[in-house]
This record gives sequence, structure tokens and C-alpha cells, in this order.
Amino acid sequence: MPWIVITLGLSTFGFLLAAGWFTLRIWAQSVPRTAEERGEWKGLPMTPLQKIAGIGLFLGLAQIAAILAVFAYRGGPEVYWEDDDMRLIVVVLWLAGILPYTLCRAFAARKADERDRPALSWGPGAQSVGVLLAISAWCTILPSLYHDEGAVPMVYMYLIFGSVFLVYLSSYFVGVLLGCWGLRHHA
Repeated sequence: MPWIVITLGLSTFGFLLAAGWFTLRIWAQSVPRTAEERGEWKGLPMTPLQKIAGIGLFLGLAQIAAILAVFAYRGGPEVYWEDDDMRLIVVVLWLAGILPYTLCRAFAARKADERDRPALSWGPGAQSVGVLLAISAWCTILPSLYHDEGAVPMVYMYLIFGSVFLVYLSSYFVGVLLGCWGLRHHA
């Protein structure tokens, strides 16, 4: 059992090191600016795309916090499996995230000007990374928790789906905000 945690920990650490090295290389290739130009960039107001992406991220994080509060208040996954009312509340909260995500994404595409269009392309990439990290976390934590039982309880299959869904929705806006930041600092 410990060798799995060590192997996964080392591979995750290696991935983070490689990502950090790659990020530093990209930053080193960025367009150099004078202190005056950097000051001008910092003084610029947020674009409509950045505002909409910020609102979308806030709504996604609020949805995640609401679901976590329901789980904390009602008793966790075991109660979720047995309590129909809790399941209904959580499913409604999960599904309620589709409307703000869709509206914010549509507004973001409509409000983006020619400078912001490349930032929109960062969203799907961030979604892919977010989904992979969420699945990796579940697939690492659950087997280590339920190793002695030999199987993971069925309730976690629903929770995996829901959490991946929430990460998918929220990470789009993280990607757009990172795209705006990257374009602002490296364009």
C-alpha cells in the first residue's frame, strides 16, 4: 500500500516540476516590457470577458461550496445513499449549475473582442486538466481508503460523476482567466 502512495506522489511531484519548468521557459520567452509599460498594463480595467469569467468562476465555486455544505450538514456520503431528500437537493444543485455556466459561456463568447478571442481557447484546455485531476484524485484516494474492503461503495460512483461535472463547469472559467492573464503578460 505505501508504495502506491509513494509512486503516485513522486509522479505527481515530477509532473508539477515539469509543468513549472515549462512555465518558466514560456515566461522567459515573453515579450520584455519596461517598467512604464508594465505599469500601464496593471492600470487597465478588466475586460468584459474577464468580468464574465470571474462571475462564472464565482458561481461555480459557490455551487461547489453549497454541495459541500449539504454534505457536511446532512452527514456525508453514507447518508446521501440512504436519504432521498439529500440526494434530491444535491442533484438539483448539480443541475442548477448548467444554466449559469451556459449563460456565462455564451456571454463570454459574445462579449469577447479580437484581443480576448485567444483567451477563450484556453477554457477547454483547462477543463481537460481539471477533469483529469479530479478523476486522478478520486482514483487515488478511494482505493487507498477502501483497500481492505476490496471494493469502493457504489455511492462514490455518483459522487465522482458529480464532482467531475462541477470541475468541468468551473475550470472553463479558470482557463479563460488564465488565458486573459497570459495574453496580458506575454502578448
